[in-house]
Amino acid sequence: MIQTMEARGMDAGMDPSDISAPLPSATVLLLRDGARGLEVFMVERSGRVGAFAGAMVFPGGKVAPEDSSAELRALADNGGDLDDAAFGFAVSSVREAFEECGVLLAHRDGATLTDAELAPLAGFRDAIGRNRIPFARFLADHGLRLDMAGLAPFSRWVTPVFRPKRFDTMFFLAAVPPDQTLSHDGSETVHGLWTRPQEVIDAADRDRKYSLYFATRLNLMDLALSATVADALARAAGRTPPQAMPWREMTPDGPRLRIDADSGYALVQASLEVAGGIAPLPN
Repeated sequence: MIQTMEARGMDAGMDPSDISAPLPSATVLLLRDGARGLEVFMVERSGRVGAFAGAMVFPGGKVAPEDSSAELRALADNGGDLDDAAFGFAVSSVREAFEECGVLLAHRDGATLTDAELAPLAGFRDAIGRNRIPFARFLADHGLRLDMAGLAPFSRWVTPVFRPKRFDTMFFLAAVPPDQTLSHDGSETVHGLWTRPQEVIDAADRDRKYSLYFATRLNLMDLALSATVADALARAAGRTPPQAMPWREMTPDGPRLRIDADSGYALVQASLEVAGGIAPLPN
């Protein structure tokens, strides 16, 4: 899949040896039902970090080799049908959600954790993020198990070939446990908010309040088609997750970023400024 998209996305004269391999990564759209409908938790990336600095994104990061380890498989339920790559993507999304916003998609004796139970574990967020303690050891030491059934694959995006740093990113949906309060980590992320999907898009376009990258924008647009958490999870379960790798195309109006017209998204092209998260779509 990736090789086919890369061949199509190459600019004329581009040397294939100059294309960097995409790094496996995962992100999770954490959902809840708010007073006015479906809400998703988003975080603002610190301006000091390399990838997506200053942008509004979903919690996530690179897949670690340990994310598909036998130790973690022994601590996970409902993941036996996943190959190592798929399992690693899923575990990474859970781990990164805990590191970046404090939600833990795991259970102890069949019950999800409450804020009171999570409070003593908060100090492990930074330790896991800095590789000071393996995620598997943390789970085992605290009697926790992952439940892969709580994650719904939503989409898969690969960074365009002309970018020097590239990611092969799986997007997941997950309902936040009802007794857990989310917060940004203050390091990689400097702000967190619950928002209706369309509202954060409107704030980016109308007020330039937020910076949204192309994949983030399109996944928000897709999520906005669901009214409730149950609707979003059912919709994701009933389809094959869309896959996209944008490519650059020259037009009379300047360079544009495009994805396949049959990708399933309502928007299939945007200027490089919009796609790069530095300008809103025109009215």
